[in-house]
Amino acid sequence: MPVIALSGAGLVIVIVVAVILVVALLALMLRLARNRQLDTRREAAAEHRTQAQAHERQADREQAIADEQTAAARAERARAEAQAARARQAEIDASEQAGTAAESSAYAVESRRQAREIDPDVPADGEQDNDPREEDVSGRPTPP
Repeated sequence: MPVIALSGAGLVIVIVVAVILVVALLALMLRLARNRQLDTRREAAAEHRTQAQAHERQADREQAIADEQTAAARAERARAEAQAARARQAEIDASEQAGTAAESSAYAVESRRQAREIDPDVPADGEQDNDPREEDVSGRPTPP
């Protein structure tokens, strides 16, 4: 191999050029390493975004189910409250009917008492048949 003899200025130029090439090569390698690191971070960020979207969709589905359950519970509560209101009204109606029946019964007893008092065919000593409702106005039992 032939040896090239360089003068002092030529040697400096070769060294400066070699240093510039090494620095440029290092800069290029650093830039490539940084780009790989940025790409890795971008991929990780994209994966996190994908996971976040999946979790968000899952949360939306679960919220929709919860909303449906809440609506169903409210509807059931409304039906139960309506049923309870109907039951309360039925109790009120039954109570009123019982009161009406008691009034009618009291009126019937009073009417029978008055009928016995004014009926000339009823014995005066207060004796009466077992069931005065089965008597006709004459005081005699009705035939079967």
